[in-house]
Amino acid sequence: MTCLALGDIQTENIQVENIQTEIDSLDAAKKDTLYFNRPLQSHGSAFLIPYKHFKRINKKDFAFQNYQTANEVLENKIFSFPLLLGNLGKFNSFSINGAYPQQVSTNFNGRALQSIFDKKFNLEQFPSEFFENIETLFGTDAITFSDNSSAAMLNFQEIIYNTSTPYTKIWFAQSGYGSIGADGIFSQNVAKNLNFTFGFRSLFSDGRFENSWLENWNVRSLLRYNISDLSSISFVYNFTNIGNGNNGGFESDSIDFSDEINAVVLYKDLDERLFRNELNLCYSVILKEDTSAAFSSNLFFANEDWAFARQYRAVDSTEFAPPGTWVTPQFGLNLKYEMNIFKILTLRAGTDILSYNLPETAYFNQRKDLEFSAFMHSEIKITDAFSFVQGNRWTKQKEDNFFSTGGKFCYSNDKNINASLDFSFSETRAIPLFSPNLKKEKNLLLLIDAECFFRPLKMSFNLYFRGIYDPIFFAPTYNENLIVNTYPKNIDNYSVLGASVAFETQLFSSIFLKLQAQSNYVNSEMREVKNIFPLFYGNFMAYYQLQVGESILRVGTKLAYSSKFKGLSFVPFNRSYIYKDIELKNRITSIDLFLSAKLGNAYIKASYENLISNEYYFVPLYPAIDGSLRLSLQWSFFD
Repeated sequence: MTCLALGDIQTENIQVENIQTEIDSLDAAKKDTLYFNRPLQSHGSAFLIPYKHFKRINKKDFAFQNYQTANEVLENKIFSFPLLLGNLGKFNSFSINGAYPQQVSTNFNGRALQSIFDKKFNLEQFPSEFFENIETLFGTDAITFSDNSSAAMLNFQEIIYNTSTPYTKIWFAQSGYGSIGADGIFSQNVAKNLNFTFGFRSLFSDGRFENSWLENWNVRSLLRYNISDLSSISFVYNFTNIGNGNNGGFESDSIDFSDEINAVVLYKDLDERLFRNELNLCYSVILKEDTSAAFSSNLFFANEDWAFARQYRAVDSTEFAPPGTWVTPQFGLNLKYEMNIFKILTLRAGTDILSYNLPETAYFNQRKDLEFSAFMHSEIKITDAFSFVQGNRWTKQKEDNFFSTGGKFCYSNDKNINASLDFSFSETRAIPLFSPNLKKEKNLLLLIDAECFFRPLKMSFNLYFRGIYDPIFFAPTYNENLIVNTYPKNIDNYSVLGASVAFETQLFSSIFLKLQAQSNYVNSEMREVKNIFPLFYGNFMAYYQLQVGESILRVGTKLAYSSKFKGLSFVPFNRSYIYKDIELKNRITSIDLFLSAKLGNAYIKASYENLISNEYYFVPLYPAIDGSLRLSLQWSFFD
């Protein structure tokens, strides 16, 4: 959904952006233009030839935000309905435009980040200090450039550093229930036009409830060579080791769903450990200086070693099932060519190839395949302000073919108004969890977006209609009232209608107000989906800002409210969502207090979240953290 805080809209405080001294963005002052090439700023982007009909979150846009994970960055920049599981590291996600996470595609440098068995990606795995921009695509753009993206496509563009002297950055965070995290970055140009970047990350938490612990390690490195001012090539290695205690939430008949002592979790001993290795070679070149032609490619290898241990009654009737471990290597190649014809027509065409091997497990069948996708995206500029965009995608999986198509009319006066009318259709790709007799799920999405900026007021509006045909729904299998597996089935068609509005304004030069609200209505009589979203969900933020020289202080509060809803519960061992006949009543979900300060190159942040320790959840029955103090520090400097 539209959010005015995104990076392609100027933020409310232009002074903050002008004086912000993120040292990693220093280019010109540290190089001799006669001998050194500038990094291609669009390297790793979804678009090498300029395209303005999408949203971008820049690394500077959340500098004052007290975040710990990439999911938290997105949660505050894309207004959506959060699907949080009560602790860091879990499969925390969100619902966008009436769709659940299976319709969100997450990419890095334009290639898909995904687990093969469910085509989803846990955003908690991605290091939040390792991207330059997050590009957010919706509707026609999303379903053209990626599979299973009827809700959204998210593209993490690799970080860009360019400095002749050593650059270092540290990030540290601490919060309740033993949560502590650290991140460190080192970067330097080690040779002419060659930059080396290294980073590490750790994040640990005991969790509020039984068996909700987290251990997360990340190491990454990047080597980028600037072939010319118009061409770059980079090699990225990213390693993640993430372990979780998956308690599955509370039993529905627990005395109190947020009682740490008396409530009973579903799985006391269900742990998981994921080792993920990724190698990515990315090449980008603008073939003509007028940016009328460009080419990009990605060659990558990824391997997931995923293990479940101590599965307490989690597969069959035996008390302890044997540990499950599976290794899923995948190889891929992405190619894309872009060209502009007479400054009127822009074409983007390409192909995605993916080879993988997934072994048979207790939860899904063996699958070995070579998937092939081809896509075409075009923009016709009707006038300086009006344009028409059209996109198509075809994907082949074994003997199955899947099609997506869409189009949108866009208006932009390049000053204060952007609007679009978007219509798209897509077929959900098959995953190993699906049985062969299932019908293809199809999503039809109508989006109306508008945003305007009349200083000091900025507003956005979004209206959507989603029709879901032959929807695939997961139903649980029980053993002694415990969910031991789920199976997919087609249910009756249903639709979701929703709207959102957001505004930001400034009062008396130092007070800032932000409001976001949305409504989602499911048109169905089926109990499994009828009330999966609240009719109303929103939040309000107000803060005071004091600026002295280049130092900035923000002090404020945030309040969130949700009307009653049922939602879908999350099953951790195969990452599916199932219906539970439980309803959360109308309530204030949280009241937060926060303080953020910029002192030189350091950002110091403190927040007390859920001030009155309200009992609530977004995914039944995974209660949110109660009142908790969170501290973090972000500091960049030269040695």
